Amino acid sequence: MMSLQENLGRKDLDWLEIARGYKALADEGLTHEQIAGLMGVSRVVVTNRLSLLRLPEEVKNVSRLTFSEGHAAE
Repeated sequence: MMSLQENLGRKDLDWLEIARGYKALADEGLTHEQIAGLMGVSRVVVTNRLSLLRLPEEVKNVSRLTFSEGHAAE
């Protein structure tokens, strides 16, 4: 878990990689609140990023190249 937390702290991750990392932490049993505390973000940020994983694969593939996290959520 510690290495995952360190990886998520890198600056060069895109929003989808971060969301997948949060999901991995959630799959280990952490709550959104606990993930938020580890990552230094709000619980809402964690919940919103995890919701992006429900986007269709086509959108994820295109949005990684052309959209920011906020655009993908709209």
